[in-house]
Amino acid sequence: MDVDIAFLVANQGLAGPGKLVYDPFVGTGSIIVAAAHFGAMTVSRANDFINRLKKQLKIQRLNSILNYKEIMIDVRTDV
Repeated sequence: MDVDIAFLVANQGLAGPGKLVYDPFVGTGSIIVAAAHFGAMTVSRANDFINRLKKQLKIQRLNSILNYKEIMIDVRTDV
């Protein structure tokens, strides 16, 4: 779900401090992230979301390292 729509849904659902938001299917996690932004406690059933998030963070870090190495190689060859 688009991030803007997730924030609208969480806002319309009155997510806030002291409220509980349960997302049984999680998907991309945009609803629970938006609800948590408003201060609500969030619960999800799908454990795959956490694993996918960890995997995505590792991929992003690896991509950052590879991009840095490419930049450094370009800088060295430009001299």
